[in-house]
Amino acid sequence: MHLDGGCLCGDEDFRVIQGEPKIYHSTAEGVRRFCGRCGTQLVFQTVGSPVLDVTIASLDTPDVLQPEAHIWIESKRSYIGTQDLPSFHKKRPAD
Repeated sequence: MHLDGGCLCGDEDFRVIQGEPKIYHSTAEGVRRFCGRCGTQLVFQTVGSPVLDVTIASLDTPDVLQPEAHIWIESKRSYIGTQDLPSFHKKRPAD
């Protein structure tokens, strides 16, 4: 499966260019899409939101993206620094 897109992008800015992702409703609020061949998680989306949370490790060229903020820091490991960017205990507020 090949992907084209970025991290935390709108669902119109992201497209799968080969293959068809499998869908898993992980909670009442969340849907995950993953590769049906290898199981790699690709995308998380809150139901009703146009924003996709793209798993950066699933992209062919993840280094082209630069982080803008740290999210879900309430569950971060103690050795992870977050002083360099804005931080949010849970998800980022809606823009």
